[in-house]
Amino acid sequence: MHDLERNRWIGGFISWVVIAGILHLVAKVLGGKGAFTEMLVLMGFATLPNIFQAPIGLIAILSGGLAGAFIALCLGSVLGIWVLILDVLAIREAHKFSTGRAIATLVLPFVVLIVLVFIILVISIFLIVHKV
Repeated sequence: MHDLERNRWIGGFISWVVIAGILHLVAKVLGGKGAFTEMLVLMGFATLPNIFQAPIGLIAILSGGLAGAFIALCLGSVLGIWVLILDVLAIREAHKFSTGRAIATLVLPFVVLIVLVFIILVISIFLIVHKV
């Protein structure tokens, strides 16, 4: 196996564990009852439809031009929504949550990330403007 292929597999494995871990911690903060292993398994199954990304990319390449890009965008969007729905179901089942609480578990890390980026941006602008 080439280094690039090995790195892709290792990166995929690490991101699966890290994302499941972050979502598990958020779920625990929100009162979740599930175990990390259950979360890991269900999140793995939830992301399984991503195997269709390669065929979607191939369709875009073979179709060519703007039409191919549009087809890939539409199919990729459907795939992304499908995976998000499965993520919500996985969180809901793993932690015995309502659908709303599962959605909050999925959205909360993104909100925290956006707030942190905004704070860093404001501090950076302040430092640049005041030449500190």
